[in-house]
Amino acid sequence: MIDKNILNEIKKNFRQTMNADLSNSMREHGLNYKINFGVPSPRIKIIAEKFEKNAELAQYLWNEDVRESKMLASYLYPEEIFTKETAIKWIEEIKYPETADQLCMNLLSKTDYALDLSFELINNEKDIIRYTGYRLINRLLMKNAGLSSEKLNLLLYNLSKDTLSENTWLSLSAVNLLEKCFECENYKILITDFFSDWQNSNNGRKAALYDMIVFWGN
Repeated sequence: MIDKNILNEIKKNFRQTMNADLSNSMREHGLNYKINFGVPSPRIKIIAEKFEKNAELAQYLWNEDVRESKMLASYLYPEEIFTKETAIKWIEEIKYPETADQLCMNLLSKTDYALDLSFELINNEKDIIRYTGYRLINRLLMKNAGLSSEKLNLLLYNLSKDTLSENTWLSLSAVNLLEKCFECENYKILITDFFSDWQNSNNGRKAALYDMIVFWGN
């Protein structure tokens, strides 16, 4: 049973820190939640610190079509009981990159199945789900997770497609992840060799990406 006092306190915090200009700007850029208070994401973290983690509460918040509720849910669900099945269900319900970023940073990256899940996600046909997979791998690499040669080759194959995507936020996430991989000394030669055929490509985007890889190496 959800404590209505806690829900009221959460909504009170949202209202106290709402930003109408930010909310309107997001709406103009296509973020069409039923409710968007425009609370800056760093402030959501501060609000989350006021409440104890609770799976039932987090699920209730996630189910709401409210931007801030979904972000807060990613802080309040205890990671040790956040099952892979629940994770997949949540991911399938993501509409916007910002939600994916928060979910990866605050919850998914803390689970013991995160790496395996991320590679399932990058093979999905939906752009937003592949985006979530790339952002999760990026987060795991920041936490010094290692990739086997098999996994790295699979990742590079997927990145070689999505760096060329017409979807701007998907292609940017792919390029950013490729750069993150290149920061690891063990991956540099493999990455350079994998994309070597793009060096003199007639495709301008391929040639530009190869030039970027060379720049990272200098």
